[in-house]
Amino acid sequence: MLFRSGIDSCFNWIQRARYARALYDNLDSDQKLALRVNQYVEEYKPDGWRGNLIKEKRVRIAVKKALDEFGIKDENRINVVLELVKNQNEY
Repeated sequence: MLFRSGIDSCFNWIQRARYARALYDNLDSDQKLALRVNQYVEEYKPDGWRGNLIKEKRVRIAVKKALDEFGIKDENRINVVLELVKNQNEY
């Protein structure tokens, strides 16, 4: 469980960053899930990953791991979130 300052920090991140807000809005306004997706994508994404199928697969694995932690195993949902991440220039 996040401490209050952790929750505030997460909320501030979502309010501050356009890409974070896009994740938050498309993940049923779940702050923890949006943060986890961001963490995994930041950790796994290689440079120049867009347009490179092998590198994109690494990012897809990151998204899948994040969603899996929250019990989301739907392939369509994984693909939707991956497309969302691909359309955010910050990644």
